[in-house]
Amino acid sequence: MNLRRPDFKFLNVIIIAIVSSTMVQLNISGQDIHFSQVHSIPVYLNSANTGIHKDDLRVCNTYRNQWSKIDFPYHSYYLSADGSIPAFGRKLGIGAYFLHDQSSSLYLTADKIYFSLSHSSYLGNHQIVAGIQPGIVLKHYNTSRLTFGSQFDPDGEVFDPDLPSNEEFLNNKMRYFDLNAGVLWRSKMNNLFLTTGFSVSHINRPVESFFDENDSTHLPGKYTFHGDLIIPLFQKFKVNPVILCTFTKGAREFVGGVLTAYYPGSSMLAVEKVYVVSNFRINPVKTIDALIIGGGAAIANLEIAVTYDINVSSLRKASNYQGAFEVSLIYTLNRRKTKDITEPCIML
Repeated sequence: MNLRRPDFKFLNVIIIAIVSSTMVQLNISGQDIHFSQVHSIPVYLNSANTGIHKDDLRVCNTYRNQWSKIDFPYHSYYLSADGSIPAFGRKLGIGAYFLHDQSSSLYLTADKIYFSLSHSSYLGNHQIVAGIQPGIVLKHYNTSRLTFGSQFDPDGEVFDPDLPSNEEFLNNKMRYFDLNAGVLWRSKMNNLFLTTGFSVSHINRPVESFFDENDSTHLPGKYTFHGDLIIPLFQKFKVNPVILCTFTKGAREFVGGVLTAYYPGSSMLAVEKVYVVSNFRINPVKTIDALIIGGGAAIANLEIAVTYDINVSSLRKASNYQGAFEVSLIYTLNRRKTKDITEPCIML
């Protein structure tokens, strides 16, 4: 008996709109921004990931809440959309992402908007992609939570917030142009699908400073290397090892682990796959910072995943092993019945 596959498109649009609206209205909060679900932030990870999928449109929505047990936790919100169009017989990826991050008692807030372009070339079962990503970064903080030495009244020996700070060149807002770029290589070797990528952020080394007269605080370049390998096991299982390395002046991070997926086949609920995430994060001193566990499922053209960072670093005494909660939604849409360009079999 043939079962009719239910149509989830309208339901998916409603779900993602509700969740996105809820996330935006949270008290969204910046450290060096990072996420645990590497698969849910493709355009942020590397501009060469723009449009590198089989669908007309991909919308990724991720929310991260870190250090919720402290007085001022970190909140990060990511939203991206990307697709592709045929150009000169090749594939041109186009997209954009928005990132909102807030942290600290000063409510230090960063809003970033980037536009992405990528171009693919093919050689047999190999795909090489180059991407570029210009953007605008806005940052500000709450000045009412700052205190200065000049605001302490020596006569009354009390703090008076109404006294001037005497900081003539200090602003609470900044804005600058930023530029990122990246490359990507994908290949199919027998039944294995390999992807590796490298990206560079802050190519133009923008000045990041809240002072009016300061041209020496240039952002250092940030270098990201990522890779994953899809390995089919048996008939309905796939194992997907992943790695992510980032390097910048004064900060390094390594994330590694495995995503194990099960593909049930025909289902009345249109469940295409379910998977388990088991990763770990290493800090600069080569000790394990966090264990990342979670899972997700893809139902029709909507994928949802939830992970949790278990803090096992020396901070665990204060955090009680509690780290970060992260949830993501990925929505894909494909209305094309025929394709205008020919893609090699490596496209997943």
